[in-house]
Amino acid sequence: MRHAAGSLGVRIIVLVALCLASVASAQEKPDPALDRYYSANALYNRRLFKLAAAEYKAFLAKNAKHAKAPAARYGLALSLYHMGDLKAAAPLFEKLAQTAEAADKAQVHNLWGVCLLSLDKNAEAEKAFAWTTANAKDAAAKESGLVGLIEAQYRQEKWQEVVKAGDAFIKELPKSAHAVRVRFHGAVARYKLAQYDKAAAVFKELTAADKKSPFAHHATFLLAECKRQTKDLPGALKLYDEAAKKYTGPYTEDAFYQLGFVQFAQGKYPPAIKALTAFLAKYKTSRLTPQAGFYLARAYIEAKNYAQAVATLTPLTADKSVGAAATLWLAKTYSRQKNYPQAAQTVSASLKKFSKDPLLADLQYELGDAQMRQGQFKEAAGSFAKVTAAGPKKPEAAGAVALQAYCLHKIKQYAESLKLCESFLTSHAEHESAADVLFLKAENLLLTPKLDDALSAYLAFVKSHPKHGHHT
Repeated sequence: MRHAAGSLGVRIIVLVALCLASVASAQEKPDPALDRYYSANALYNRRLFKLAAAEYKAFLAKNAKHAKAPAARYGLALSLYHMGDLKAAAPLFEKLAQTAEAADKAQVHNLWGVCLLSLDKNAEAEKAFAWTTANAKDAAAKESGLVGLIEAQYRQEKWQEVVKAGDAFIKELPKSAHAVRVRFHGAVARYKLAQYDKAAAVFKELTAADKKSPFAHHATFLLAECKRQTKDLPGALKLYDEAAKKYTGPYTEDAFYQLGFVQFAQGKYPPAIKALTAFLAKYKTSRLTPQAGFYLARAYIEAKNYAQAVATLTPLTADKSVGAAATLWLAKTYSRQKNYPQAAQTVSASLKKFSKDPLLADLQYELGDAQMRQGQFKEAAGSFAKVTAAGPKKPEAAGAVALQAYCLHKIKQYAESLKLCESFLTSHAEHESAADVLFLKAENLLLTPKLDDALSAYLAFVKSHPKHGHHT
């Protein structure tokens, strides 16, 4: 999911408080060199920035050490800035920021910070804005510096700092023209810090206050995300629908996808199928297309439409992002139809391809299950052994040990099965399969044969699991 907001014109944010600088033009005494300088000033004040820039450059080329050189550099930097050439303006503002006699130091640092943001030099921009917030005497310049500082921290994903700076800003300047933006950034930061309830409260206020705000679409989408994270799926569904259908923008696609996904998570499979099918028809080349196809197939499986599930999953097995998951669920689809040979073949053919995938243990487990259900106990025991090797901490690992012990018992390797039973009962005494494994231990002891130990194991089983089915 994408959650980073665009800058929405960071240049404007700072300049709203700065206004256009006017370069002084009163002549103190005759100086031929100043003719070009004043000409540049006049062009600048008429907003003829390209011509002004050319005049400032010409003046500086011959008068680099002139008393008016810092002012000319400032005029040149401002001209380039207004021309949109922030890359060229940045080093000029940097030099001015380091020049003792330069005027408007706070404004210079703010403008330099904006240039740095445009160049994705966010850490440097943060330092430029921090200078203003620490040193500016002009309230408007300090306010703009604070906005720029929060923007730079936001872009660096310094969420704690964004929250701290944003809260301080709102406390000090609750009626600022930038308050909405700062509150939005603070809410996003809280969302990223998993403070979903606090983030949701702000997003809700922002969306209720102005549906046409440039933040409204993103705020609606993230409010839906907060509700999904806090398990309020009906609330999330309503907001995803709004973000997908009432707005047009960069979050429409994500909201449209989540609309189908949340319905799947709710167990509403027919609506999920409808929504995900519509998403795939509308966004054929989306980065979310593989995931949408995967959950569409999952919905088909739960709706018992296995033919459609197979047709949807098969091409996805070649996709880099969902290939392993698609293969796993394709095998499960065959297993649900009791087509265990096809399930086993599907997984076996993919093991080399997904040898380093996080789902390798899951695939090995599915293979073992399909083999076991065909009576291929030796092969299944080997597959279950690989589950614990591939994912010893995965939830399936304990169950795989129990099933490996069962398969070894079926091929009369009682001693090996017994070792696994004892290991399982030591490490997983509370597991749902503990009763079956304790009974299997007794069976192994009986057939080893270790009759006294077997009797003790049977008695322990009867005592600890008096209502288990093995009593019959």
